[in-house]
Amino acid sequence: MTRRDLFGAVALAGMLSEEGMPAASGEFYLPWLNALVKGYLTNAKKTSDSLAVCDFEGGSKRPDGLSRSGKTYCSVSRMLPALAACVAAGRDADGALFQAILGVYRHAFDPVHRDYWGAPPADKPDLRQVESSLIAWVLWLLRDRLPGALTAAERGNVQQWLASCTVREVRYNNFAWFTAVNNAVRLVLAERWSEFHGDEAFMLDDLRAMDAMYAGDGWYTDGKGTHIHDYYSFWVFASHYLYWREIIGAKYPEWNSRFEGRVKALMLHAPELFSASGAHAMMGVSLVYRFAVLTALVLAYRQGLWPHSAGLVRGLVRRNMGFFWGHGAFDGQKGKLRETISEVGTPEFAESYIDNGHPYWGMQAFAFLLIPRGDAFWSAKEEELPCEKRDFVTALAGPGVLISGCRSSGESRLHFVNNGRFDAIYRDRYTKFSYSGQFFFCFTKRKDRATWDSALVFRDPASGLIAGRAGVEGGRLVDGGYETEWWALVEGARIRVRSRIRPEGDREFRTHVVEAPESAVVRKLEIWEGSTALPFAENEQIELKRDGKRLVASAGLGSVGVTAYDGYDDAGVEEKFEAVFGRENIHLFAPRCAVVTLKVALRQPVTKLEAAFLCRPARGKGARA
Repeated sequence: MTRRDLFGAVALAGMLSEEGMPAASGEFYLPWLNALVKGYLTNAKKTSDSLAVCDFEGGSKRPDGLSRSGKTYCSVSRMLPALAACVAAGRDADGALFQAILGVYRHAFDPVHRDYWGAPPADKPDLRQVESSLIAWVLWLLRDRLPGALTAAERGNVQQWLASCTVREVRYNNFAWFTAVNNAVRLVLAERWSEFHGDEAFMLDDLRAMDAMYAGDGWYTDGKGTHIHDYYSFWVFASHYLYWREIIGAKYPEWNSRFEGRVKALMLHAPELFSASGAHAMMGVSLVYRFAVLTALVLAYRQGLWPHSAGLVRGLVRRNMGFFWGHGAFDGQKGKLRETISEVGTPEFAESYIDNGHPYWGMQAFAFLLIPRGDAFWSAKEEELPCEKRDFVTALAGPGVLISGCRSSGESRLHFVNNGRFDAIYRDRYTKFSYSGQFFFCFTKRKDRATWDSALVFRDPASGLIAGRAGVEGGRLVDGGYETEWWALVEGARIRVRSRIRPEGDREFRTHVVEAPESAVVRKLEIWEGSTALPFAENEQIELKRDGKRLVASAGLGSVGVTAYDGYDDAGVEEKFEAVFGRENIHLFAPRCAVVTLKVALRQPVTKLEAAFLCRPARGKGARA
C-alpha cells in the first residue's frame, strides 16, 4: 500500500459520510460504520505500515493473539468482513478499502515478514483457527478480485497459512465450523487457482461433529455432551453454516438441507429475544462481541431463510446496534470498540481469552451491506417487535429454553432449564433463573461469593461466604414455566433445591423446596433470593414503596421488587455491595444497582419458599444509567 492509498483509507469517513452518499431511509448505520472504520484504520496505521496488525490504545493482549512483531492480529481478521462487505457492495469509491485488505493478504501470511501471523501449534486449539474462517470468507467474498491481485507466491502463502489452521481438529465445540469454512473456501478456489486446495474429508468430519451438537429448535449445545446453550447458536453455529452454505452448500444437498432447516427454526423465534430498547437478553460468554448476534439474522435474510418481514430484521439491526452504541460500546477518543462492553463496564467481566481485537467479531453483522440496494431491507417500514405487541411465553423443548415477553414494559427475558457452567468465572452468566433484555445481570469472579439477583443463594453469617448454584440434577419445561433441581455446596454441606419458575408479563413467580443437612441448620445458614438488578446512576436516589409484603424499588429506568412472598422473614433492598464483593463493579451497564432481597435463616431440614418478583423497565429505555 502506498502512502497515498493509506491516507485515502484513513479518510474513509468522507467517502462514506452522509454528505458523500445520498442518505436513504435505511442508511441508519453510516455514523457508526464511519467511526468504526476510521478508528480502526487510524490505529492500524499507527501500529504498522503493513496494516496486517492493529493494536488499540490501552487494549489487552494474549500470547497466541500476537504476530511475530508482537502486535495483535485478530483485530485485523475481525474487521476484514466489514471492509470486504463495503468493497463487495460497491461502497469503496476510491479503492482505498480494497488496498487495505490487499495489504493484509500480502503481508500477514508471508513467513519472512515482520508482521507474519505465524502458524498455530499442531497439538492444541489456537485462536488462529478461529480467525482463519474470516480470512477464508473474505477471500471468497472478493473471489473475483482479491486472489487475482495477489501473486502466485502470495496466494501460496495464504494457502499454506490457511492449511496450517486445519491440522489440529477441534470437534468438541463450535471450533469445527471455523475449519469447515476454511476448507470450503479452499476447495472452491482450487477450481480456478492452482495454489489453493482443501481437505474435503476434514470438512465433512467437521460437519458431522456440529451435527452431533444439535439440541433442537435451532439451538446447539456448545460442548459435546453438555447443557451449555448461549448465543454461539447465533454467531457461530448459524452464521458460519450460512457462510458455508453460500460458499459450497449446493454441492452437499443433504448436509445443506439438514442445517438449513435448523437456521429456519432458530430464526422463527429470534425476534422474541430482543427488547424494545434493541437489547437482547444478555447471558453466556463472549458478550464483548455485542451485536454479533445480528450476523445470523442478516445472513439468513439475505439467503431467503428469514421467516419474518424486511422491516422487522432492519429494525432489529438498527435498534440493537444503536443500543450498544448508546451505551458507549465505542470509545470515540481511542477509536475502538471497548473490551468492557459499555462505558462504565469493568475489565473483570472479560474472559481470559479476550484481547483488544475480540470485540470486533461483531463486525460480521455488517454483512447487511451485501443486501442489494433495491431490496426492501433498505426502505420497508420497521415493524414492532414481539415484546411490543403482546405478552408471550415461548417454550423451546430441544435446548430447554423459555423466552418470555412483556408488552407493557417492552422487555424480553430468557430462561434456561438445565444450563450449567458452575465455576466462579462463568456461574453468573448461566445459572440465574432468568436473564433480562433490559436490566441485565450482576456478576463476580470471587469463588467465595455469588450474586443473588434473579437467583437463590446461601450465606454463612459466620464467614460471609455466599454460595450459589454448583450443579444441576435435572429439569423440565412445564405449563407456562419450568422446573429445575439443583444443588449448592456450603463448606461441605450439600443443599438440594427444587425450583419452579413461571414468568407472566412483568412478574416472575418462583417456588422452592430447600433440603438441607443438619449441619447447615445448626450453622444457621441464611437463604437469600433476589429480584432482577435495577441499574441507576451515581447521583440518583432509589425510591422505595412498601406495603405489607410488597416492596418495590424504582429509578429512572424502571422498577423491580417483590409483590408477595411466603416462607421468608423479611424483604429489603441491597444497593451497597462493597461490603460483600469489595470495590468491583458488579453490574454490566451501570455504576450502581439495587436488588430487592428476601432473607430467611435455615431453621429446619426442609424449607418451602414462594415469591412473586416484579421487573418493570420503563418501556424502551434499556439499561443506560
